[in-house]
Amino acid sequence: MNIKTTIKYYVNPDLLEKSSILDSINYIANKYRKRLTNKKLLDIGCGSKPYKQSFKQLGITYEGIDFENFSVNYSFKRTAPDYYFSKNYLNDFKLSQFNDDSYDIVTAFQVLEHHENIDMFFSETCRILKQGGYLLISFPFIWELHEEPNDFQRLTHYKIKKLCITHGLRMKEVVKRGSTLSVISQLLNLSLKNMHLKPFIKNCIYFGLFCPLQTFSSFYDKQSQNLRRKIFLGYTILIIK
Repeated sequence: MNIKTTIKYYVNPDLLEKSSILDSINYIANKYRKRLTNKKLLDIGCGSKPYKQSFKQLGITYEGIDFENFSVNYSFKRTAPDYYFSKNYLNDFKLSQFNDDSYDIVTAFQVLEHHENIDMFFSETCRILKQGGYLLISFPFIWELHEEPNDFQRLTHYKIKKLCITHGLRMKEVVKRGSTLSVISQLLNLSLKNMHLKPFIKNCIYFGLFCPLQTFSSFYDKQSQNLRRKIFLGYTILIIK
């Protein structure tokens, strides 16, 4: 990122959520780098592939699939998907383009809250994953309604564990992203963004009050890794077949 993009990234009101996702993916990628190196990966709901960079040093073949009118993450360089969902996808939710056992890694970042049939997602993911392959997912726990009307649920690791048992998978690692302080800070930012105020007033409130809290929350998160906490921004979970 250039200087202008870097500044925009760090003063973004969604920083805590975005950085927590990126940090958790980097943590998983580094911890399991020996098992993930030189593998073939499919990113389901890849959008503009904002997290591809996290796997670059692992020599991973990174492919993505999404709708033709995919959501763009403007905090990262835009990259188009390699594949597009079939026209019948929203009826059967099948990844018909891919054969059984065709990928070593499947990822789905901030996708499951928008998926109408989570059971079918796991079924299809299990089908295209090789034995011993990994599924890496992230999704929000406390977050505003977004991409309406296609925002269907908030999941927990308990639900994911049940789905894993049903489909012969096993949870390897669960990361709870963000502290209670980050949740408070992020919700304040989201509330401000949704208020009907003049941009100048919003900027004064954000840069004068909320941005310093956001910066402190970001620092605090890196020191606080309490896995038993019940209030947090979201999950990143590694699953093995």
